[in-house]
Amino acid sequence: MNASMDDDVPACRPADGRVDEILRVQRTAERRCIATIAVLVALMLASAAAELSCGASGIGIGEIMAALFGQGQPTDVAAVRSIRLPRVVCALVAGSGLALAGAVLQSVLENPLASASTVGISQGASFGASLAIIVGGVLSLAIFHAIAPEWVDGDRIWRGFATIAGSWIGGAANQAAMKELYHVDGDLFGTMLLIDATLASVWLFAILAMARHAPRIDRWLKADTSGIEQVIKTVETYEREHARITTLADIMQMLGLTFAVVGVSHSLGNALAAWFDQYPLAAEYSLNSAFFWQVLLVTLIGLALSFTPARKLDHAGASKLGTALIYILIAAIGMQIRLNGIHEQWRLLLVGALWMGIHIAIVFAVARLIRAPLFFLCVGSNANTGGASSAAIVATAFHPALAPVGVLLGILGYTLGTIGGYITAEILRHIVAP
Repeated sequence: MNASMDDDVPACRPADGRVDEILRVQRTAERRCIATIAVLVALMLASAAAELSCGASGIGIGEIMAALFGQGQPTDVAAVRSIRLPRVVCALVAGSGLALAGAVLQSVLENPLASASTVGISQGASFGASLAIIVGGVLSLAIFHAIAPEWVDGDRIWRGFATIAGSWIGGAANQAAMKELYHVDGDLFGTMLLIDATLASVWLFAILAMARHAPRIDRWLKADTSGIEQVIKTVETYEREHARITTLADIMQMLGLTFAVVGVSHSLGNALAAWFDQYPLAAEYSLNSAFFWQVLLVTLIGLALSFTPARKLDHAGASKLGTALIYILIAAIGMQIRLNGIHEQWRLLLVGALWMGIHIAIVFAVARLIRAPLFFLCVGSNANTGGASSAAIVATAFHPALAPVGVLLGILGYTLGTIGGYITAEILRHIVAP
């Protein structure tokens, strides 16, 4: 027995050595990560400083720093604080949102973005769908601006289509954000809701019909479907290993986090809006809107929480609770639909139909070019035009295990919907506004 115990002692030494080696490698990796982040932050600050120095008036770095604190020549202060600073902040916010979305994808999917098995992204379908929404909106209004300018010109119509851009890139929450940001009146918003629901429903029906013929369409697309089979196996295994019964404590934690995040976002959003309100240019780009910052902060805080133990609440049904709250929002928005407005604004329905048609043409072209399966095309597109709820339905039509994939892509659409809708709206404004 003693011999056995003596034999066990040396056997532990290699394990201890391996542990030390692992810890050393981890510390080295952490130091490299910190150094990389520091370099990237320095580059970001340098880029921001360079952007602040760009403009028609030649202002040196010293004058810019003084102008930031309200010192120096009045013209320099006005140029830096009222024009250049809001522009730089807007770029930083948009870039941070996109970077966080990419980081969340890598964390949740545990896959590099370039991997062939990454859900919808590496295949380019989801990116193509989002890009197609922006391109489709710009092209459709530009076409009608050229052939029938009286249909879309003015300072009102582009604001209404901004709400559709928010909905089709993200979802109902982003649509509501666009309504508040661009002060869309109730009558026009009701018409846009009807156009949105009509066209999205028609496209959803077509997608469900195509799902029944997926193998045939995949052959036409020359798609590789092995990634989908791998995703199905991965999702089924993940759900079996992590699913648990929801308790009252889980529900209270989810609701508590929800109200806390909303409360913090409201407070910080109001403060940021008040700060930006002193700059005239901020009003032009809605940076002085408290609602804009509230939606953005809720999104960013939610993304940040996905890197904490709070993400484990999804095993208890956090996504289902979030979906239920989204349904409540959708119901509230749907109550504003004016069914009698479609015959009054049938011209706008044609503009929206052209927009949807361009979107569909682009996603099919991208899918054929990169040989993406029909599943990625349909779910990526519907995650934009229909949102997380209908994207889950579309994913289920291909396979029940793929429903979380649809929800994930829909939620990711929410993270980019406000930014994408904002970009689309600003382009539309410069096309049709006087």
